[in-house]
Amino acid sequence: MQSGIREKLNAFIKMHYRQRLIRGGMAVGAMGLMVFGTAFLTEHFLWLDSEKRAWLFWSIWLLFLPMLTLGVIVPFLHWRGVGVSTI
Repeated sequence: MQSGIREKLNAFIKMHYRQRLIRGGMAVGAMGLMVFGTAFLTEHFLWLDSEKRAWLFWSIWLLFLPMLTLGVIVPFLHWRGVGVSTI
């Protein structure tokens, strides 16, 4: 059985990571749409060949995956208590 202060501390930690998850999801969504829109407009107006299109595709993923990992996946794992010791 945990004391009242430990329960409050664990509740605060879960709330903190839930808020980080929500904020990160919103930021990743907004930045992802911005990157996708920029890539779409670049391809539309420049009529890129297949090699440059492939480079554009992989650069989108190289930008999006770290944002997704740091903004959504890491806070979600902390929120669920994976890899984090609770008091």
